[in-house]
Amino acid sequence: MSLTPEVLTADFKIAAVGLLVAGQWFPKHANKDHIPTGEYPLLLVTGGVLDKNPMPSYSSLSAAKSASQNLTDQFSQVLTSEHNILVGQPLVVQPIIPNQEGGWLTKLDPEVIVKEVFLPFLEARESIGVNVEGIKGWIRDRVW
Repeated sequence: MSLTPEVLTADFKIAAVGLLVAGQWFPKHANKDHIPTGEYPLLLVTGGVLDKNPMPSYSSLSAAKSASQNLTDQFSQVLTSEHNILVGQPLVVQPIIPNQEGGWLTKLDPEVIVKEVFLPFLEARESIGVNVEGIKGWIRDRVW
């Protein structure tokens, strides 16, 4: 654990403080004109499982992700109840590692991630419509 306070502080500014600012900005300023009438806006916050499975080699990122995932949980409570904004957290559990010959060493091809992780959030949001009961069944975390 050779992590310095300066590195941890810098990473927190990016991951946790950046998310705080974005989550506070979103309900006031996000352009919702492209969302069909009756659908809920959606704030997606990417994450992983470093908060549950921290790695000493990624100690700063593990700590910052723990804080950002805690903020995501708080935003999902407040933004949904007070602003009718859904919060989703796609949790990608494997690293995205490019192969030197092209392609990817894991299942995490960015195009596949969009199709398998992000698109289901959009489809689920569309299926809720204005159904208040449907929003109670919203799944915030989706692990892939």
